[in-house]
Amino acid sequence: RDFCLSRGLGDVYKRQGLPHLSRAQDIEALGALIGVLKDVDDPMFQRDILKGISDALKGQRNVKSPKGWDELALKLNKSPNKEVRQLTESLSLTFGSMVAMESHREVLINTKSKLEDRRKALSALIDAHDFKLPDILQGLLKEKAIRREAIRGLGVVENPKTPMAILKVFDQLDTAGKHDALTTLATRMSYAKVLMVAIEKGEIKANTLPADIVQQLKAHG
Repeated sequence: RDFCLSRGLGDVYKRQGLPHLSRAQDIEALGALIGVLKDVDDPMFQRDILKGISDALKGQRNVKSPKGWDELALKLNKSPNKEVRQLTESLSLTFGSMVAMESHREVLINTKSKLEDRRKALSALIDAHDFKLPDILQGLLKEKAIRREAIRGLGVVENPKTPMAILKVFDQLDTAGKHDALTTLATRMSYAKVLMVAIEKGEIKANTLPADIVQQLKAHG
């Protein structure tokens, strides 16, 4: 993890012509970048720095918030650049901000939000392993526009209600959606058991299962 963070932050420094930090893998590197952002008002520069930090931290959780981040976030959240605002919210989420968490949830469930924004909110919540995500995504299975993303997201955080929630809408899905559903159901032993019961009952035809799903189920024993 430290190597990826070091390389990611090193790329930011190289791209922006900033002084190299010999220990870029530790929190001091983030703190240095926060210091740079405090003194810069150029939205494009801010975007590039934020994107580099975001890429370096992608997939990580419980990252300690760098000193000065909360103050900086207040400034960046008022940026005229939408991407700067989105990246700021996403990083606040990575740093454990409950305010950012709730903000992303609101975007995700709001049917009036742009679909692209909802997808970005979902991706950020998945990276943060939001404990409320399963209930939210199970509710979104009723919504055709974002149903496939919801199905895939449900494979990330285990929840006992997920298998039945997916099976309930299975017949409404197109071919690609059904494959997403089967993939999610085959990823975890607890989900696979429910899927196997559905197959035994004839609710899902065994002879329609794709080869990769069959292999996944066999792997579970």
